[in-house]
Amino acid sequence: MTARSFEALRFFLRRRTALIAILLIVLVVSAGLEGLTAGALFPFVGAIVGQSIENRGGPILQLLTRAVAWIPVQDRVVATMLLLLTCVVLKGITVLVREALIAFAGARIVHEAKQALLARLATAPYTFFVRPTGKDLTYQLTIAPQSLGAILLLLPYIAMQAFTMAVIVVLLFSMDWHLTVLISLAGMAAYGLIKLVSRRVSYAIGKGQAELMLAEHGFAREFLLGIRDIILNRATVFWTGRLEAASDRSRRLYVSDLVWQAVPGVLIEVLFFAGLSALVVYYRLQAGGSSGTLLPVMAARCTD
Repeated sequence: MTARSFEALRFFLRRRTALIAILLIVLVVSAGLEGLTAGALFPFVGAIVGQSIENRGGPILQLLTRAVAWIPVQDRVVATMLLLLTCVVLKGITVLVREALIAFAGARIVHEAKQALLARLATAPYTFFVRPTGKDLTYQLTIAPQSLGAILLLLPYIAMQAFTMAVIVVLLFSMDWHLTVLISLAGMAAYGLIKLVSRRVSYAIGKGQAELMLAEHGFAREFLLGIRDIILNRATVFWTGRLEAASDRSRRLYVSDLVWQAVPGVLIEVLFFAGLSALVVYYRLQAGGSSGTLLPVMAARCTD
């Protein structure tokens, strides 16, 4: 985003400062509930496997443990389930409010921008419309505000992801900073690997698609301009073959692009479950090969 675009965005946001402040508060609350929902899983799992996490796991988990004790239910599993359900419901309500506010704020600002531009055009002198200005007024009145709306839709989600990441990092650090550092290093390594591979693959596929698009455009233009000579010389099969070959290559590049986009997610998932499987094997050996004590040992180690 250029400095001029940033100043223009600030101009529109300044007109709705209170609405933006409310939206930021909702984003922070939503991110906090995301973290609490993730944290509420630990007491629930601990109750299921019969492992208490009292006096372990950091201040946030201790707060959740005390919240479980406040629930007037004798069964610990039911109490932790009610806490988790409460967090999920509150998070869901906050998400709905957040989405409504994002949509309302974006639509409101775009509407006001259109109204302001239309008012200026309506009060402009006649000479403004007859003299050449080099500006497409139709674009500025219709398409440009929609671009503003797209930016206003994207910014809250960027802020939401940043807040959520901060909350999750705080939660993990409160539990075990060694584990958090290990996860962060593994994540950065995976990100670096994916970035290195995707840079080469994306460049190659993008370059191929751009070159192919130009080639297809040239083929189609030559074919249509010279269709009379092509028919007279009975070269239709040759030209249609060229177009079909270009279209087939475009199809292969499109499929490759979609497949490579799915590779990072699959790779991360495989690595995650491979690491989880390694932990299961390790803790099984620690438990002396007994499956009955495997989950309590893992829960205790993860919350120490």
